[in-house]
This record gives sequence, structure tokens and C-alpha cells, in this order.
Amino acid sequence: MIKIEKFKETVHVRSYHPDMDVEDVVEVKNLPLVRFSSHERPFFMFVNHCQNPDCDCNETVLAFNEIEENGAQIASPITFDITLDHFTWQEKRKIKRPKNVQSLIDEFVSDLPDEIKSEFKENYNNTKTESRNMAKFEMPVEDVYAGKMVSYADVFGDDGSIMSGGTGVSFLVEYEGLKLFVDDQYCIDPKCDCGAVRLIFLKVDEGTGIAHDMFAIRVPFQNEIEIEDKLARYTKEDIEKIYDHWLKSDPEIMDVLETRYMKMKGVGQSLVERHPSMKPHKHTAGVGQKKIGRNDPCPCGSGKKYKKCCGKPK
Repeated sequence: MIKIEKFKETVHVRSYHPDMDVEDVVEVKNLPLVRFSSHERPFFMFVNHCQNPDCDCNETVLAFNEIEENGAQIASPITFDITLDHFTWQEKRKIKRPKNVQSLIDEFVSDLPDEIKSEFKENYNNTKTESRNMAKFEMPVEDVYAGKMVSYADVFGDDGSIMSGGTGVSFLVEYEGLKLFVDDQYCIDPKCDCGAVRLIFLKVDEGTGIAHDMFAIRVPFQNEIEIEDKLARYTKEDIEKIYDHWLKSDPEIMDVLETRYMKMKGVGQSLVERHPSMKPHKHTAGVGQKKIGRNDPCPCGSGKKYKKCCGKPK
């Protein structure tokens, strides 16, 4: 019998982002861990789904890596991939493998719980929906280069962001009887490495359905939050309490936001590639606008100086 659980420690995984042609090492938490009754050591399980919006493959691709839970290196760890058909839940493309590996695969396929099958199918459908919505998303390339903030729901959601006239919101925060919705926004300029997300907390009037901005914060993934005073209807202390409560109620939220950040950068790269004649440009001031100084905050919202962000040579 197999047992699937979440690995609680942080794992450093080498990740390749084909949309941006970038390879980096990312921190992953709660990675699925599979234990086989017939094998001493467990395996990390990496779950992947096809992102081609026009493909109806109906399959889940799984990669397994044998590990030693105490962190020790394994001389020759067992690794293997399988592709599961969503209709038969059998291997879709069988290949010749060593007997011990095939035995593990047979055990996994025969013992796969129904709830995990449902999870695979749901993730597949969500991936396809997001891919189709992303393919339809359009935005002037000059806005991409200018660092315009874009809501995740406007790109990947079915109904658009509530901030742009739609009905979609990404997250819900409940704190001491208060119900707030959260819209997450990102700079999608692929040349900008701001490493941050802008979160707008909103309260929706249940009678009229109208959303009101309560406060907004900028969250650099490596630093403390920054509060935008122009929107805040709460004290700094209240904002920090609400934000901290949200993080504690959903320990995976920062992982989700960082993953979305990379996906949104990929969206910007895709838009740039659709319009190769448009070249990155430095932010310039128009008529009546104040010229941006090299030491001024970058207008993309990264929090960095202009000369170290969008103003640096491309």
C-alpha cells in the first residue's frame, strides 16, 4: 500500500521557466511525499499538467525522486516518471524499466486513492482553464515595459478582477467578524526583478455588491511589508494584525504568491514575444510630467531606485 503525505520541511528545487528561458532554484514547501510498502525510502512526487490550451490530453505527469529523510545523500537514487490517463488511471505510455522500478509503479497505480485521482483531475482542469484565459489576455506592450500592475484574476480568472469591473477576487480573509477580499497585483515586465506583490484588501457591501478599497500593501518576498497610506482606512497596527492573521491561517499563501509572481512574469514575456518590434524603453516623462531622477523610486512600484530597476541599461 502507498501513503501520500506532505513533506513539512522546505525543499530547494531547480526549476526551469520556459516562458522566460530562466532556470533557478526555488524553495518548495509541502511537497507530496510518497511511501511505498515495498520500499524502504520515500519519494518526492512532482505533479505536472500540460499547459497547452488547445490540447485535450487528459493526463497527469508525475516525477518521482527517492530521498533520505535525514538529508543524507543517496549514492544512486531511484528516479522515474509516469504519465497517468485520467480515464483508465493506467500508464499512458509504457516503457521498458528495471523490475524494481516497474514494481513501484504497479504498486502506485493499483493503490492510488480516489481522492488523489480527483485532485489530479481538478488540477488539470484548473491548469487548462488558466492557460486558455492567459492566451486571451491582451495588454499594450508599452504598459508592460512601464511596469503597470496587473491583477492575477484579470489574466487567469474567468470573470476578471473586481478592481477592473469584474467579479473575481483571489483570496478571502476573515478577521474578528470582518470579511475582506484580497486582489493580488504584479508588475509583469520580464526585465524587472522587483520580487514583490501588491495586495489590495477590499470590503464588499452585501447589499449593493460594491467593493471598497480598505487598504493596500506592497509585499517584497525578502523584506517587510510596505503600507500605502493613500488607501489605508485602518491603522498601521490593525493592518499588520490582519495581514499576520491571514498568513497564520494559510501557511502556504506566500508560496502561492511567489508562484503567481513567476507566472505573471511569464505572461509579460509572452506579450513581449507577440510584439517583437516593440523594444524595452526607459521610462520617460511626458508633457507636464516630472522627470524621473536616477535616485527616485522606480515608477514600476518595485521599491528600488530607478537607476537600479527599470532605469538601468537593458
